[in-house]
Amino acid sequence: MIARVCYLVAIISGIFLLEFTWQRALFLTIIKVLAAFGLLGLIEVAFARKLRGTLSGTMRWLTFGMCVLVGIIGLILAHGHPFI
Repeated sequence: MIARVCYLVAIISGIFLLEFTWQRALFLTIIKVLAAFGLLGLIEVAFARKLRGTLSGTMRWLTFGMCVLVGIIGLILAHGHPFI
């Protein structure tokens, strides 16, 4: 449940970032939105596999890498300022 509350915070902050970046970097903004939704789905799959006991190291690294990628794209779009 805590993870889903964090999802809401991430989505709301992404919407604020979207307002500022839409006209400057349209393509990168679309890539970040798609990557962020992909990350949310990947986290849900990882949670389900963890509950079943079938979470692999590959899934952990993929989730971590996707999280880093979304964060880096977000920082690039915000010009290095994480809070606008």
